[in-house]
Amino acid sequence: MRAVTFCLIILYPLTTHFSVAIDDPNPSFFLLLVGVLLVSTSLFLNQRYKTSAYVLFGAMGLYFAAYFIFADHFTILYIPPLVVSMFLIWLFGRSLMPGRVALISQLANAYHGELPPSLALYTRRLTMVWTVYFTLFGLSVFYLGFISSESGWSFYINLCNYMIIALLMVGEYLIRIYRFRDLQHPSFIGFIRLLNNSRLYMPSHHR
Repeated sequence: MRAVTFCLIILYPLTTHFSVAIDDPNPSFFLLLVGVLLVSTSLFLNQRYKTSAYVLFGAMGLYFAAYFIFADHFTILYIPPLVVSMFLIWLFGRSLMPGRVALISQLANAYHGELPPSLALYTRRLTMVWTVYFTLFGLSVFYLGFISSESGWSFYINLCNYMIIALLMVGEYLIRIYRFRDLQHPSFIGFIRLLNNSRLYMPSHHR
């Protein structure tokens, strides 16, 4: 189930750009529907996550209704990236609140154990960087929706954005292994596994 969900996450922006290119939002809508149903069902089967599952089911119902209400069906393609950016801003940003451990610090703690002060500061600042990036991304989704064509908006949001994220991740990794040469760093697969095993949605407080 997780492998299928991961593949759908990768395919969705490509499918959305394809939908814009062929002037038909149906492929993007269908893939999003399948993805949300899979994730919601998976969460629902776990007693701890049933509330999240109900929220996703409700959100999908509203999205499905909007698909038939809007005269211009392409309007709904703007909603998922806005929602995702808002969620990521919340996820990263709330961990920067006083008394909480920064999100990336939580991941580093899970891998390295107790962090030295220099790495703790680095991971906190890195969490700030990602929070700022996702804020800028959310603003660009909204702004480009007004000033750009559908194809121009889709090219940036569904293609360029992920290239920028990949470059940021690679650049950060190179800086980290250079700056903290004495520490062992997880591989890409190891990082994915670390993400998979982390409960990032739970607030983490300083002790």
